[in-house]
Amino acid sequence: MATGTFTFNNDYGYSEQIENPEEYQTYNIVIGNGLVDNQTSATVTLYSEPDCRGNFDYLHSRSSKYLSEAWRSFRFTS
Repeated sequence: MATGTFTFNNDYGYSEQIENPEEYQTYNIVIGNGLVDNQTSATVTLYSEPDCRGNFDYLHSRSSKYLSEAWRSFRFTS
């Protein structure tokens, strides 16, 4: 399990948080445009398709970035 908080905007534009996310679990949750803040102990990989498929991008531990496109799934890894 990663420790910390992952904050993102959902596909409706509302802010959501995941506390202490499970590592290597597929999260089929849409991350919409806006700031994504990964204040966890793990790197999160964002995927363009559900089930962690398609194009991908990384957001390292204790970092944030502004997303200009939506991502369809993600997974945490240490």
